[in-house]
Amino acid sequence: MLEDASNQELLAAWKEGNQQAARVLVRRYMVRLTALARSRLSRRLARRIDPEDVVMSAWRSFFVGTNLGRLAIANDDNPWPLLVTITLRKLARQAERHSAERRNAGQDVSLEENVDWQMAVSRDPSPEEAAMLVDEVETLMGQLDDFNREVLTRRL
Repeated sequence: MLEDASNQELLAAWKEGNQQAARVLVRRYMVRLTALARSRLSRRLARRIDPEDVVMSAWRSFFVGTNLGRLAIANDDNPWPLLVTITLRKLARQAERHSAERRNAGQDVSLEENVDWQMAVSRDPSPEEAAMLVDEVETLMGQLDDFNREVLTRRL
């Protein structure tokens, strides 16, 4: 049974074409790797980077590297150190990418931090703003056929 096989045996079975062996191997370490990736993300980066995506990318690199002979599980049959290294490197690359000048996660402003929108939404529109809205809606209604005009009217 594959569940009882060693990690080396699972990799060998996977190399022979047994996809179930890869699933068993991934299942053994997925939760721990995802928790590791999640714990290493700052709150700002966690809004942009999905730890599961990082871990799946690490698995992809692990399987490709193993298949090409560039990576191997140590003699103690423990792939954890190798998987951690790959995952942390992937995470560091993603963090670097999202910290680049134009993508800098540090420049993100969360809605909780910026209260101005709450004040703008909660107040009544000025007469000028109301007139502009009416003009926009009338212009839009003039461009619609009867059916779509009726849909918009009911929606409003």
